[in-house]
Amino acid sequence: MRGMKDDATPSPDGELKDELQAMEARVRKLRDTRNAFSDQARASAEKRNAIQGQYKEHREKVDLVLAEVKAIRAEVKMHKEKRNAIQAQLRDIIGQAKGHRKEKGDKKSATAEYAQLKQEVAGLEKTFETSSVGQKKEKEMIKKIKEMGRRIVELAPEVVKFEMIAVDLSDMDTAIKTLKSEADASHQAMLEAVGRADVLSKEVDEAFTHRDFLKAEGDRFHNEFVELRKKSDQTHEKITEMMVNVNEIRDKL
Repeated sequence: MRGMKDDATPSPDGELKDELQAMEARVRKLRDTRNAFSDQARASAEKRNAIQGQYKEHREKVDLVLAEVKAIRAEVKMHKEKRNAIQAQLRDIIGQAKGHRKEKGDKKSATAEYAQLKQEVAGLEKTFETSSVGQKKEKEMIKKIKEMGRRIVELAPEVVKFEMIAVDLSDMDTAIKTLKSEADASHQAMLEAVGRADVLSKEVDEAFTHRDFLKAEGDRFHNEFVELRKKSDQTHEKITEMMVNVNEIRDKL
């Protein structure tokens, strides 16, 4: 009949409602996706923060281990320098004991001259005290002892500065034995410190390996966090754009 409406033809409002429902369903789905990205980003951030806390604590341990290694190396250096100085002193005294002299024209070392003068003074004083000599000879001996005494006083500061270990230079055999013993003791102390450094080197390697692992894990979780936040933000932008269309349709209805 003329004027009757065809029931099969959808109304404009019905089409808008269907479109609105479809768009709202998409918005809900996007919101779920955005929230999932946000939750995952939050979880990655928490893992990153936990790893970074471990990294900070471990870095303090690494610093302590390195400080210990530095102290041991300084100890090794100290023992080595002491050993070398004693050995140099020992070589000089052995040279004196064997009557070695430097090349012609070279000056005798202060230590050698000091030791020789001390021996000569001791010999003269003993002769002076135990033997009966003439008045002339006595004056000569006194004069010589005074001259040697002045020279000994002049040499003393240089000899004291040179000596690592104080020894009786008038008794060469005992002095040599003492210095050999001291040099050996310093050498053994150096070797013992080197051994401690070697043992500690394994701990240092393990500490650095674990430090690098924590750093890499922290970076990995941070990169995950950044990527997930980016996806969440992009999804939120899509929701915002769709909501403009949703609100327009709602206004029309």
